[in-house]
Amino acid sequence: MMAELNQMYYAAVISDAKITINLTQKFLQHFNDSIKSVVVGKVAEIKGAIDSGELIDVIIVEQTETLSFNRVMKEINRLNIDLPIILMSDQCSPELMSSAINEHVDNYLSTAGREPADYYKELVNLITFTVERHRVQEQHILDTRRYSALVDLAKYDQCEFQAIINYALEKAMELTKSKIGYVAFVNIPENKLTMLAWSQSAMKECRVVNKQMDFKLNEAGLWAAPVRMGKTVFIDNYEASHHPMKHGMPGGHVEMKTLMMTPIYMDGQIIGTVGVGNKVREYNASDEYNVQQLFQEAFKIQQSVVNKNRYENELAIYRKILDGSPFGVMYVTREGYNAICNNNAATILGLEGSANMVDLSKYPGEIVNYIMVRIANYTDIEDNRFFNVGDSKWSITISKFNEEGLDGYSVIFTNVTNILEFKSKINSGESTLRLMQGLIGNEMMSVVAILKTIDNTDDRLSKAKEKLEEISRFLQSISAIDFGNPSWVPLERMIKDGFDEVNDVPLDVRMSLPDIKVFASASSTRMFYEYKRLVSNRCASITSVDVRFSIENGGLKIILSDDGVHPLSYGNNQSGMFYLDPLPTVLITQICKGNGMEVKWLPKGHSFVAEISVPPERYRIGS
Repeated sequence: MMAELNQMYYAAVISDAKITINLTQKFLQHFNDSIKSVVVGKVAEIKGAIDSGELIDVIIVEQTETLSFNRVMKEINRLNIDLPIILMSDQCSPELMSSAINEHVDNYLSTAGREPADYYKELVNLITFTVERHRVQEQHILDTRRYSALVDLAKYDQCEFQAIINYALEKAMELTKSKIGYVAFVNIPENKLTMLAWSQSAMKECRVVNKQMDFKLNEAGLWAAPVRMGKTVFIDNYEASHHPMKHGMPGGHVEMKTLMMTPIYMDGQIIGTVGVGNKVREYNASDEYNVQQLFQEAFKIQQSVVNKNRYENELAIYRKILDGSPFGVMYVTREGYNAICNNNAATILGLEGSANMVDLSKYPGEIVNYIMVRIANYTDIEDNRFFNVGDSKWSITISKFNEEGLDGYSVIFTNVTNILEFKSKINSGESTLRLMQGLIGNEMMSVVAILKTIDNTDDRLSKAKEKLEEISRFLQSISAIDFGNPSWVPLERMIKDGFDEVNDVPLDVRMSLPDIKVFASASSTRMFYEYKRLVSNRCASITSVDVRFSIENGGLKIILSDDGVHPLSYGNNQSGMFYLDPLPTVLITQICKGNGMEVKWLPKGHSFVAEISVPPERYRIGS
């Protein structure tokens, strides 16, 4: 559980007055039960309480005949106790007020001639006001420290990744006032959690140990909870916690008291998790924000270094591939004068092949002039013109870059010596479309076969009409599918929405999918619509559909089954395959593929069983 900000106020009163000793706790609790208080006679008692981990937000010093404010403040300053002060006194002499100003006292409460109930009510207001103001000041200091840490972290871009992580962890522990901490890298496809850095020290020491350890993500227990849940985990009392993922601690780990573990995201994906522990107070949203900011920056620095190295390596590889390509490839700036060419393009144009820019205006010729005119009057309409270069014919395709950061044109030369009509535009969905068209064609042929083979005219027309209606419905389903704009959708709602569309079949649907969300497109409901129609139409004596789930090797499996009997399965071996209607089963398979999932049709007696597999990165448990 995460502690609410400003939830409690802890006050320590220094006084030797009997009325204060007897009434303080009673009256403060009466007027505000969020205030916890203690009365002590010596500053040393407060210092001991602070050193032992007790919470104190404000000190109230009561000057009495036998307890001097000046002596108390001298002792507070000597012990370096930095907490807000409220002065409480039955006198208001100039000397006392001068001392209070010099000691930067936050507030003053006069008790002269007043009933305890009256001035304790005012003291409650002073405590809450003083503590809240101090917390705002502390937050401002914390923000400044975080900004400073982020600035310093940005200077680590030339350092090893381990040094970046160590620095970020030390600063995270400092900003959250934690005694221990760890950092882990998450590799969901490999089901791995790699510990990058952690502290094995307690109390005042904050030494980071550099040693990597790998864990299976699905066996890592509480340390992987932020990854599985996709959110920060707060534990106020580790010993008493009954968190379902708590399996114990690594060997040699220090004693745990409080704990906060938060996932680190980059581009919408969890790439790491950071934990800090043993803060005196409960962890809160401010701690979560500070840790996330530090490590998002740390991982960005690492990613920028990785990307830079990868870019330079890939650039060299691409250059080599392009130079060996049978195509001529050229990039031309927006003005149409400067260009970079691969070897083939340079040969075609009579240029000097170079990785650097060349000035096209210095190489006049038919092809160069054509390119410059096309760019100056650019349209995306293709030109069927061909150019002779030696014994070869070349076509030229010019395209304008629309991507951010690219300001110019690509020029592709294609050898069309033996192919005068050359075109290479393949729709990414063409193969699926052909598959669907083939299935629909087969179904249409089955309609023709029905009309040919059945003697009874009414039966023949009825079955043909039923087939045609199913084909029509199937075409409508295909047109409703769109794999764009995926989002995190509650799995139970997705299944229910699909099942509810088949409202003419009253089946008992049993499912329990608590807090499971999948990353999928809105049309994913169609696979469950198609499934319910399939089993409703194909299975006899069906009364219910059962939806279950399991987690295997980090992946989610959704199992759908029914209690019906498949008419065409009588006499079949139970381990053998059963009849599958091609239209709905293929459509379900395609929708699964379009959402990064897989489906298997499993034999189980005479009923249908579908097992849909969802990879770890496409589901999460919890909000």
